[in-house]
Amino acid sequence: MISFFIYGFGLVAFYLCDLLVTSNFSTDAVSSWAEIRALIGFSGILSLVGLDLVIMRSPQSSARLLRLLVVQVPLLAVPVALLVHGLGYLDSYLQAYLLAIASAGTIALFQYFRSHYQRSMAQLTQQGWRIIMLGIIAASIFGPGTIEIGKAVIVVMLAGVAVAASVALVMRPSRFCVQDPEPVSALYRIGARFMITSSLLALAVYAEQLLVIRVGTIEDSARYFTHATFFLFPISVLNGYAGFLLGPWVRDNHDQFILVLRRRWPIVVLVLGMVALMLNVVGHIGWRVMAPSVGNPSLGLSLIFATCGMMISLYQIPSAYNGVFAQARHHDVLIFAQMVALGCAFGVFMLSSMGLSAPVVVSVAFASLINWTLRTGFGIAIVALIAKQRMVRHDP
Repeated sequence: MISFFIYGFGLVAFYLCDLLVTSNFSTDAVSSWAEIRALIGFSGILSLVGLDLVIMRSPQSSARLLRLLVVQVPLLAVPVALLVHGLGYLDSYLQAYLLAIASAGTIALFQYFRSHYQRSMAQLTQQGWRIIMLGIIAASIFGPGTIEIGKAVIVVMLAGVAVAASVALVMRPSRFCVQDPEPVSALYRIGARFMITSSLLALAVYAEQLLVIRVGTIEDSARYFTHATFFLFPISVLNGYAGFLLGPWVRDNHDQFILVLRRRWPIVVLVLGMVALMLNVVGHIGWRVMAPSVGNPSLGLSLIFATCGMMISLYQIPSAYNGVFAQARHHDVLIFAQMVALGCAFGVFMLSSMGLSAPVVVSVAFASLINWTLRTGFGIAIVALIAKQRMVRHDP
């Protein structure tokens, strides 16, 4: 219950940050905030090489994994920062480097505490910096002076990583379970596949905003981010916590999970669709109240985001299952399928924006919907395959 409160408080705080920025800051500042938000989720993944998800999968190897990450993350953050800054994002290489370390540290320590059922500490690691940023942004709006949002985010995240790492030194892995680590080669073999799938997931989540920034105008970027704030992010409050709880539970309750999924699948889809529509209405009401600086909302864009939110929610189911039970060969198939999904989405974007001359924000949003729909479908197909193989293997 405490972890849910922290999660809810953190998500609400982050959402309020979005609302305050889109309603009180200039278009340039909104675009800058959108950029740093997108890069937070992407820059840390390459430095981790998927070992954060291996911690979730193999808690008995977590001591070895943490030692590997202490050395690995600062080293791999160098080329990651070169890539990010070289593509024209962020003001300096140092900023990109520190962001990669902060992001990777936050993700890894979150997964460490989550894997060992330390849910409150996991949520504090993930949500703490967001809560503090709400205070900083509010102080900037209602108090004297201004802030550089990007630099403030990095400083707060690094402080959070330092605190979480200090707690991890006290709450050592051996305190939670016997450490019987897998060979390093085995950890990296599955971790590399996790890295690719995580990178593809990050592209699915964050590349759309980065694409709008690169091919559209600053106004397009602010408009896209504002619509996502009101019509997409609210449902993340629900599916994010569901995914947080689902992973460890699925790991320890395979047969029960499959049984529930088979019997309740239509109900799950129906409920998520209704929730998405209700939150869409709430988003329109919130837009009227907050009156963001980008003008009136687009009904078509809001409906695309609502449908996309439902598909992202459904994706939590195959994501949790495949993250625990998929073997290397399954991940290879998933990687190929997700690349196909991204390729189809990019093709839709090109056709829509160039062939049909649709607005950039609409083209990117619709391409995102295609991507999430295909990702979810492919993921569920792998779940069915693995469950069938396990059933055959366990039949007398």
